[in-house]
Amino acid sequence: MVAKFFLSLFSFLVFQSLVFAQLKLEIRLSPKETIVQCEPNRLYIAIENMSKDNLKVEGVRNLIGSSLLTLYVNGAASIYFPLQEAILGFGSDPRLGPGERVDTSMGLSYPVFNTPGKYQIQLIADFSRSPGGFFSGRIESNIVLLTVQTPTGEDFLAWQDAYLQIIHAEGLAGSHDERSLCSRLFDSMVLKEHPKSIYMAYALWRQGLSGSGSWKEIGPEREFGYNQSQQEFLISDPGALESWQKSIRDVIEPWEELNQNFTDFVYRDQLLFELSRAYIRIGQSQKAIALLKELLQRHPRSEHAGKAEEYKQFLHAKNVWKE
Repeated sequence: MVAKFFLSLFSFLVFQSLVFAQLKLEIRLSPKETIVQCEPNRLYIAIENMSKDNLKVEGVRNLIGSSLLTLYVNGAASIYFPLQEAILGFGSDPRLGPGERVDTSMGLSYPVFNTPGKYQIQLIADFSRSPGGFFSGRIESNIVLLTVQTPTGEDFLAWQDAYLQIIHAEGLAGSHDERSLCSRLFDSMVLKEHPKSIYMAYALWRQGLSGSGSWKEIGPEREFGYNQSQQEFLISDPGALESWQKSIRDVIEPWEELNQNFTDFVYRDQLLFELSRAYIRIGQSQKAIALLKELLQRHPRSEHAGKAEEYKQFLHAKNVWKE
């Protein structure tokens, strides 16, 4: 009986080692491992086929949006999983070739990470119920440590002023807990008085998003033709033309301030891509190209890099992008 038990245990351990040898789940924090209260951060996720064989992995390109992936914080499964901030992989093809890797990311923000302290973060992917012919097993990622600190200096002044503004607007009977403050901090007008605060970066980001929210991704060819068609359509109405141009400048101005002053902004890859689109819309191709080049050079694994590559190929064909 004892020998049978140890044989079964040995077989299980061998099986588990083979599972881990086949598929690797790796995470890292970026751009920071230490943040202040309410400051968003990102968790980059990579799942890689470590074997020499082709694997079929259920939902591998849409893991964050599925029940296959669980976020653990300090050893406990997190009730809050910020799916709404998840940036998924591409397509639905379950096949992973030898050495092939899928990269994706998700936002880390309040309410889980709004209290000062240290947070051990891990992801576990459970493929044990996958259908026949698919990879089967439970994969654990490495553990990363996120430190959340109380704001100091100008960050503290911005935090304090935002808190006082909420009390002034709602009275002492209002909701003033940390979660409530985090949800409104980046929209607070008092941040303009603290331009160097890290919170200002996210206020500028939101300001630009409010103006670009209706911009659909229409591809490089239509995007570049959009400026000319709008100019031709509105040329007979100078007021409407100026209004249209101003609406784009209202996006560019806060995003340029963000681009220049906050180089470690957590969504910088997305900022570079969206800001390039704004310049394209007003016909400033060279400024757009400079931003796309930075995106491709500094964030080659970003989900926005694939889109930037499409623009690059289109502009090469038009002889606009010159190395």
